[in-house]
Amino acid sequence: MSGRTRGQLPLPLPVRSPAVTKQASERTDERPLLMSLRPRFAQAILDGSKTVELRRTRVSAQPGTTIIIYASAPIMSVVGLARLISVHTDTPARLWRRHRKNLALSRAEFDNYLAGAEAGTCLTLEPPQRLHTPYELAWLRDYAAFRPPQSYRYLAEHDPEPLHTLVATSARFATGRRFNCTVGLESKS
Repeated sequence: MSGRTRGQLPLPLPVRSPAVTKQASERTDERPLLMSLRPRFAQAILDGSKTVELRRTRVSAQPGTTIIIYASAPIMSVVGLARLISVHTDTPARLWRRHRKNLALSRAEFDNYLAGAEAGTCLTLEPPQRLHTPYELAWLRDYAAFRPPQSYRYLAEHDPEPLHTLVATSARFATGRRFNCTVGLESKS
Protein backbone atom coordinates (compact mmCIF):
# COMPACT_ATOMS: atom_id res chain seq x y z
CA MET A 1 0.00 0.00 0.00
CA SER A 2 1.07 3.53 -0.57
CA GLY A 3 0.15 4.63 2.95
CA ARG A 4 -3.07 6.37 2.00
CA THR A 5 -6.29 5.66 3.84
CA ARG A 6 -9.83 5.15 2.68
CA GLY A 7 -11.29 8.42 1.49
CA GLN A 8 -8.00 9.91 0.38
CA LEU A 9 -7.74 10.32 -3.36
CA PRO A 10 -4.16 10.46 -4.56
CA LEU A 11 -2.85 13.62 -5.96
CA PRO A 12 -2.03 14.00 -8.78
CA LEU A 13 -17.42 -12.31 -34.25
CA PRO A 14 -15.58 -13.52 -37.32
CA VAL A 15 -15.41 -10.94 -40.11
CA ARG A 16 -16.59 -12.17 -43.47
CA SER A 17 -17.69 -8.81 -44.79
CA PRO A 18 -15.74 -5.56 -45.23
CA ALA A 19 -13.92 -4.24 -42.21
CA VAL A 20 -15.91 -2.51 -39.50
CA THR A 21 -14.52 0.78 -38.22
CA LYS A 22 -16.18 3.28 -35.90
CA GLN A 23 -14.70 6.78 -35.81
CA ALA A 24 -14.73 9.47 -33.13
CA SER A 25 -17.27 11.45 -35.19
CA GLU A 26 -19.77 8.77 -34.07
CA ARG A 27 -19.04 9.71 -30.45
CA THR A 28 -21.65 8.80 -27.87
CA ASP A 29 -21.73 8.90 -24.09
CA GLU A 30 -20.77 5.43 -22.90
CA ARG A 31 -19.90 3.91 -19.59
CA PRO A 32 -16.13 3.82 -19.04
CA LEU A 33 -14.35 0.64 -20.06
CA LEU A 34 -12.01 -0.95 -17.53
CA MET A 35 -9.25 -2.72 -19.45
CA SER A 36 -6.56 -5.02 -18.03
CA LEU A 37 -3.18 -4.89 -19.73
CA ARG A 38 0.14 -6.51 -19.05
CA PRO A 39 2.42 -3.92 -17.44
CA ARG A 40 4.61 -3.76 -20.56
CA PHE A 41 1.64 -2.71 -22.71
CA ALA A 42 0.17 -0.35 -20.12
CA GLN A 43 3.54 1.43 -19.94
CA ALA A 44 3.80 1.56 -23.74
CA ILE A 45 0.38 3.24 -23.93
CA LEU A 46 1.31 5.70 -21.19
CA ASP A 47 4.62 6.63 -22.82
CA GLY A 48 2.98 7.01 -26.25
CA SER A 49 4.84 4.23 -28.07
CA LYS A 50 1.60 2.21 -28.32
CA THR A 51 -1.52 3.98 -29.56
CA VAL A 52 -3.51 0.91 -30.64
CA GLU A 53 -4.67 -1.89 -28.33
CA LEU A 54 -5.33 -5.30 -29.91
CA ARG A 55 -8.07 -7.66 -28.73
CA ARG A 56 -9.07 -11.15 -29.94
CA THR A 57 -12.76 -10.43 -29.48
CA ARG A 58 -15.01 -7.75 -30.88
CA VAL A 59 -15.24 -4.76 -28.55
CA SER A 60 -18.56 -2.93 -28.69
CA ALA A 61 -17.32 0.30 -27.08
CA GLN A 62 -18.11 3.48 -28.95
CA PRO A 63 -15.60 6.16 -29.95
CA GLY A 64 -15.34 8.70 -27.14
CA THR A 65 -15.52 6.01 -24.45
CA THR A 66 -13.12 6.52 -21.55
CA ILE A 67 -10.71 3.61 -21.10
CA ILE A 68 -9.46 2.99 -17.54
CA ILE A 69 -6.03 1.36 -17.84
CA TYR A 70 -5.36 -1.35 -15.26
CA ALA A 71 -1.84 -2.83 -15.24
CA SER A 72 -1.99 -6.50 -14.20
CA ALA A 73 0.48 -8.35 -11.94
CA PRO A 74 2.94 -7.53 -10.62
CA ILE A 75 1.79 -3.86 -10.78
CA MET A 76 -1.90 -4.53 -9.98
CA SER A 77 -2.97 -0.87 -10.20
CA VAL A 78 -5.07 1.52 -12.25
CA VAL A 79 -2.33 3.58 -13.89
CA GLY A 80 -4.11 5.92 -16.30
CA LEU A 81 -6.95 6.83 -18.63
CA ALA A 82 -7.32 7.20 -22.38
CA ARG A 83 -10.19 8.04 -24.68
CA LEU A 84 -11.18 5.78 -27.54
CA ILE A 85 -10.80 7.30 -31.02
CA SER A 86 -11.91 4.37 -33.16
CA VAL A 87 -12.68 0.66 -33.16
CA HIS A 88 -11.56 -1.43 -36.15
CA THR A 89 -12.55 -5.10 -36.48
CA ASP A 90 -11.04 -7.03 -39.38
CA THR A 91 -8.98 -10.06 -40.36
CA PRO A 92 -5.58 -10.44 -38.69
CA ALA A 93 -3.75 -9.78 -41.98
CA ARG A 94 -5.60 -6.49 -42.56
CA LEU A 95 -5.19 -5.40 -38.95
CA TRP A 96 -1.44 -6.01 -39.15
CA ARG A 97 -1.09 -4.02 -42.38
CA ARG A 98 -3.06 -1.08 -41.01
CA HIS A 99 -1.91 -0.92 -37.37
CA ARG A 100 1.47 -2.68 -37.05
CA LYS A 101 3.44 0.51 -36.35
CA ASN A 102 1.23 1.42 -33.39
CA LEU A 103 0.77 -1.94 -31.64
CA ALA A 104 4.15 -2.24 -29.85
CA LEU A 105 4.21 -5.91 -30.90
CA SER A 106 6.51 -7.94 -33.11
CA ARG A 107 4.95 -9.84 -36.00
CA ALA A 108 5.54 -13.11 -34.13
CA GLU A 109 3.77 -11.78 -31.01
CA PHE A 110 0.86 -10.53 -33.13
CA ASP A 111 0.52 -13.86 -34.96
CA ASN A 112 0.77 -15.84 -31.71
CA TYR A 113 -1.88 -13.69 -30.00
CA LEU A 114 -4.37 -13.98 -32.87
CA ALA A 115 -3.57 -17.62 -33.74
CA GLY A 116 -6.80 -19.36 -34.72
CA ALA A 117 -8.87 -16.16 -34.74
CA GLU A 118 -10.66 -15.20 -37.93
CA ALA A 119 -10.85 -11.59 -36.75
CA GLY A 120 -9.46 -9.22 -34.18
CA THR A 121 -10.25 -5.73 -32.96
CA CYS A 122 -7.93 -2.72 -32.77
CA LEU A 123 -8.78 0.14 -30.43
CA THR A 124 -7.11 3.42 -31.37
CA LEU A 125 -6.55 5.66 -28.34
CA GLU A 126 -6.04 9.38 -27.81
CA PRO A 127 -2.92 10.39 -25.88
CA PRO A 128 -3.32 8.95 -22.38
CA GLN A 129 -3.49 10.55 -18.96
CA ARG A 130 -1.13 8.94 -16.44
CA LEU A 131 -2.08 8.90 -12.77
CA HIS A 132 0.56 10.60 -10.64
CA THR A 133 -0.15 7.96 -7.99
CA PRO A 134 -1.58 4.66 -9.27
CA TYR A 135 -4.76 3.32 -7.67
CA GLU A 136 -3.48 0.08 -6.15
CA LEU A 137 -5.75 -2.96 -6.16
CA ALA A 138 -5.59 -3.35 -2.37
CA TRP A 139 -6.56 0.31 -1.92
CA LEU A 140 -9.50 -0.01 -4.33
CA ARG A 141 -10.67 -3.08 -2.44
CA ASP A 142 -10.94 -0.95 0.70
CA TYR A 143 -13.95 0.66 -1.02
CA ALA A 144 -15.70 -2.32 -2.59
CA ALA A 145 -15.27 -5.96 -3.52
CA PHE A 146 -13.37 -4.91 -6.63
CA ARG A 147 -12.24 -7.46 -9.19
CA PRO A 148 -10.27 -6.24 -12.19
CA PRO A 149 -11.32 -7.92 -15.43
CA GLN A 150 -9.33 -10.66 -17.15
CA SER A 151 -9.64 -8.68 -20.40
CA TYR A 152 -12.10 -5.79 -20.17
CA ARG A 153 -15.53 -4.83 -18.83
CA TYR A 154 -17.60 -1.72 -18.35
CA LEU A 155 -17.31 0.18 -15.10
CA ALA A 156 -20.24 -0.86 -12.92
CA GLU A 157 -22.20 1.12 -10.36
CA HIS A 158 -20.86 -1.14 -7.56
CA ASP A 159 -17.21 -0.49 -8.50
CA PRO A 160 -15.10 1.61 -6.10
CA GLU A 161 -16.10 5.26 -5.84
CA PRO A 162 -12.57 6.55 -6.60
CA LEU A 163 -12.81 5.09 -10.13
CA HIS A 164 -16.09 6.93 -10.78
CA THR A 165 -14.62 10.13 -9.36
CA LEU A 166 -11.49 9.74 -11.48
CA VAL A 167 -13.51 9.42 -14.68
CA ALA A 168 -15.82 12.32 -13.80
CA THR A 169 -12.91 14.58 -12.86
CA SER A 170 -10.89 13.75 -15.95
CA ALA A 171 -13.87 14.55 -18.19
CA ARG A 172 -14.32 17.93 -16.51
CA PHE A 173 -10.70 18.95 -16.92
CA ALA A 174 -9.91 17.41 -20.31
CA THR A 175 -8.43 20.23 -22.36
CA GLY A 176 -5.78 18.47 -24.44
CA ARG A 177 -3.10 19.99 -22.17
CA ARG A 178 -1.59 18.97 -18.86
CA PHE A 179 -4.20 18.41 -16.20
CA ASN A 180 -4.47 20.48 -13.07
CA CYS A 181 -2.36 18.79 -10.38
CA THR A 182 -5.37 18.41 -8.09
CA VAL A 183 -6.93 16.06 -10.63
CA GLY A 184 -4.15 13.50 -10.24
CA LEU A 185 -3.60 13.05 -13.95
CA GLU A 186 -1.20 14.27 -16.54
CA SER A 187 -1.59 13.94 -20.28
CA LYS A 188 1.12 12.82 -22.67
CA SER A 189 1.78 15.95 -24.75
